[in-house]
Amino acid sequence: MANKYLNILLSLVFIILGVLLYKSTLDLKTSSIVTTGFYIKFLAISLILSACIEILKSFIQNQNEKIDFAKDKKRFAYLIFFLIFYVAVMEYLGFSISSLLFLSLTMWFMGYKKPVRVIIISLIVIVFVQLLFANIFEIPLPKSTIFGDSEWL
Repeated sequence: MANKYLNILLSLVFIILGVLLYKSTLDLKTSSIVTTGFYIKFLAISLILSACIEILKSFIQNQNEKIDFAKDKKRFAYLIFFLIFYVAVMEYLGFSISSLLFLSLTMWFMGYKKPVRVIIISLIVIVFVQLLFANIFEIPLPKSTIFGDSEWL
């Protein structure tokens, strides 16, 4: 499939998802609109605007080259396995530990072979997401069922 048509198709799918996401907030109670409803509306509008920009960009640019979804089939297979593993262990290990495993393994198998930096980058991403969701948006992330009731595990 040509890059141009794939971009247009995916952008239309994201516009539909954005509209559905926005419509889902219309039934929220007034008290929850300030936090959760506002956040979901913001995400929906951002998704719709990004998709519209991508459609415009696809029409303006000449993108007729073919897409090879997985140039390196082995790395692609590892990525799919890591994604499935990430989702499967999230319930038991919680967001922090499963994200640390997922990010570290993914960076390692995608070719970034500096272990100290891989761990540091993974930890920075996890702390940023944890602070953003837990403290700013007040949306709890999955907690570990194995390690008890810790804030960061």
